Amino acid sequence: MQITATADGLTLKQLWDGREIKFISLGNMMFLNEQAGFPLKFTKGDNGSVIKVLAFNRDMWDKVKE
Repeated sequence: MQITATADGLTLKQLWDGREIKFISLGNMMFLNEQAGFPLKFTKGDNGSVIKVLAFNRDMWDKVKE
């Protein structure tokens, strides 16, 4: 998956099928896909960079480099 900042919030792109899911900001590090009620909550590391995201309030995804 690839998550990209947009003017309106974030876009999550599923790299295996190209599907894009749009998210709006709910505040500091929280985003929501309104259609599916699909939340994302980001966590920053000690250096201030995003290191992981909690999806569906249960799945933790770690940031990796390509």
